[in-house]
Amino acid sequence: MSNEFRAKGSPADFHSVTIDLADGSKSIHRTSGVTSFDMNDQVDREKMRAQGRYGKGLTSGEYDADGALEWTSEEWTSVSTELGLLDGGVYGFKGNLTLAYTEGNGKPMTVVAQGIMFKTRKRSGKQGTEGLKVQTDLDVEGKVFENGVGPFGEKL
Repeated sequence: MSNEFRAKGSPADFHSVTIDLADGSKSIHRTSGVTSFDMNDQVDREKMRAQGRYGKGLTSGEYDADGALEWTSEEWTSVSTELGLLDGGVYGFKGNLTLAYTEGNGKPMTVVAQGIMFKTRKRSGKQGTEGLKVQTDLDVEGKVFENGVGPFGEKL
């Protein structure tokens, strides 16, 4: 069964989620079962002031990133079982997340979040045609790269 993805409102084909430990010793690879993803990053800048009424500029700011993945219940159960076999389990896991998909215009897209850790997991379900879901929220210790380019122009 395939899941229909949307990227920026356009249909997109999702073809893999790869989660790697930071040391590369373990890889959990999935090509189905993720029903949505959300990656956010931002820079919080502050105005620099001196004497006078006008600001003198902006600081370079603090970079912050987080994200979320929604899974089918069956797929999350499989993934959490694999994570449970590792030292630290679900909440002790620290690694990289790679999302790869094709946007509606045929352009391939790769998003890499470095140093992710799971911070919440929430199971939900209801009667009807919608399947059981598990929402997982992520902390991102490192940076989020889109198609190999980081938030400040660095290369992956």
